[in-house]
Amino acid sequence: MRIKLTFLSTIVVLFFLSEGNAQSDFLLKGKILDLSSTEPLVGASVLIYNPIDSSIMSFAITNPEGNFSIKVPASQENALLKVKYIGYETKRLFLKDIEKGKPLK
Repeated sequence: MRIKLTFLSTIVVLFFLSEGNAQSDFLLKGKILDLSSTEPLVGASVLIYNPIDSSIMSFAITNPEGNFSIKVPASQENALLKVKYIGYETKRLFLKDIEKGKPLK
Protein backbone atom coordinates (compact mmCIF):
# COMPACT_ATOMS: atom_id res chain seq x y z
CA MET A 1 0.00 0.00 0.00
CA ARG A 2 1.43 3.30 -1.04
CA ILE A 3 0.81 6.23 1.28
CA LYS A 4 -0.06 9.47 -0.44
CA LEU A 5 2.44 12.10 0.61
CA THR A 6 0.89 14.79 -1.47
CA PHE A 7 0.57 18.19 0.06
CA LEU A 8 -2.60 18.51 2.08
CA SER A 9 -4.09 19.65 -1.01
CA THR A 10 -6.58 22.38 -1.28
CA ILE A 11 -8.01 24.33 1.57
CA VAL A 12 -10.99 26.31 0.47
CA VAL A 13 -12.07 28.76 3.12
CA LEU A 14 -15.57 29.71 2.19
CA PHE A 15 -16.13 32.67 4.46
CA PHE A 16 -15.92 34.14 7.93
CA LEU A 17 -19.05 34.95 9.83
CA SER A 18 -18.63 37.63 12.45
CA GLU A 19 -20.84 37.56 15.50
CA GLY A 20 -21.28 41.09 16.76
CA ASN A 21 -18.42 43.55 17.10
CA ALA A 22 -14.71 43.12 16.35
CA GLN A 23 -14.03 41.90 19.88
CA SER A 24 -16.27 38.83 19.62
CA ASP A 25 -15.44 35.33 18.49
CA PHE A 26 -16.07 34.45 14.86
CA LEU A 27 -16.92 31.36 12.89
CA LEU A 28 -14.58 30.04 10.22
CA LYS A 29 -16.13 27.73 7.63
CA GLY A 30 -14.35 25.90 4.89
CA LYS A 31 -13.90 22.78 2.79
CA ILE A 32 -10.86 20.50 2.58
CA LEU A 33 -10.22 18.85 -0.79
CA ASP A 34 -7.53 16.70 -2.38
CA LEU A 35 -5.68 18.84 -4.92
CA SER A 36 -5.34 16.23 -7.65
CA SER A 37 -8.74 14.56 -7.45
CA THR A 38 -10.77 17.42 -5.89
CA GLU A 39 -12.40 14.77 -3.68
CA PRO A 40 -13.35 15.92 -0.15
CA LEU A 41 -11.10 14.76 2.68
CA VAL A 42 -13.56 13.24 5.15
CA GLY A 43 -12.46 13.25 8.79
CA ALA A 44 -9.61 15.77 8.42
CA SER A 45 -8.67 17.52 11.67
CA VAL A 46 -8.92 21.31 11.67
CA LEU A 47 -7.31 23.01 14.67
CA ILE A 48 -6.89 26.58 15.85
CA TYR A 49 -3.86 26.80 18.12
CA ASN A 50 -1.55 29.27 19.80
CA PRO A 51 1.86 29.26 18.03
CA ILE A 52 3.65 30.32 21.22
CA ASP A 53 2.73 27.41 23.49
CA SER A 54 0.95 25.07 20.99
CA SER A 55 -2.24 25.05 23.08
CA ILE A 56 -5.36 24.13 21.12
CA MET A 57 -8.11 26.75 21.31
CA SER A 58 -10.68 25.18 19.02
CA PHE A 59 -11.02 22.19 16.71
CA ALA A 60 -13.31 20.51 14.19
CA ILE A 61 -13.46 17.43 11.98
CA THR A 62 -14.54 17.61 8.34
CA ASN A 63 -17.88 16.02 7.42
CA PRO A 64 -18.58 13.65 4.46
CA GLU A 65 -18.50 16.63 2.06
CA GLY A 66 -15.16 17.85 3.47
CA ASN A 67 -16.79 20.84 5.16
CA PHE A 68 -15.90 22.20 8.59
CA SER A 69 -17.04 24.98 10.88
CA ILE A 70 -14.84 26.15 13.72
CA LYS A 71 -15.20 28.87 16.35
CA VAL A 72 -12.18 31.15 16.60
CA PRO A 73 -11.53 33.28 19.70
CA ALA A 74 -11.28 36.96 18.70
CA SER A 75 -8.41 37.40 21.13
CA GLN A 76 -6.32 34.99 19.05
CA GLU A 77 -5.85 36.90 15.80
CA ASN A 78 -2.23 35.65 15.66
CA ALA A 79 -3.31 32.02 16.04
CA LEU A 80 -2.57 29.29 13.51
CA LEU A 81 -4.98 27.14 11.54
CA LYS A 82 -3.66 23.59 11.20
CA VAL A 83 -5.20 20.96 8.93
CA LYS A 84 -4.14 17.33 9.40
CA TYR A 85 -5.12 14.21 7.49
CA ILE A 86 -3.52 10.75 7.57
CA GLY A 87 -1.16 10.24 4.63
CA TYR A 88 -0.94 13.95 3.80
CA GLU A 89 1.43 16.67 4.90
CA THR A 90 0.06 18.99 7.58
CA LYS A 91 -0.97 22.44 6.37
CA ARG A 92 -0.52 25.50 8.64
CA LEU A 93 -1.78 29.03 8.02
CA PHE A 94 -1.80 32.11 10.22
CA LEU A 95 -5.38 33.31 10.66
CA LYS A 96 -4.31 36.87 9.91
CA ASP A 97 -3.21 35.71 6.43
CA ILE A 98 -6.63 34.31 5.50
CA GLU A 99 -8.55 36.80 3.42
CA LYS A 100 -12.25 36.80 4.18
CA GLY A 101 -14.44 35.41 1.43
CA LYS A 102 -11.60 34.17 -0.78
CA PRO A 103 -10.74 30.51 -1.39
CA LEU A 104 -7.23 29.41 -0.46
CA LYS A 105 -5.12 26.92 -2.35
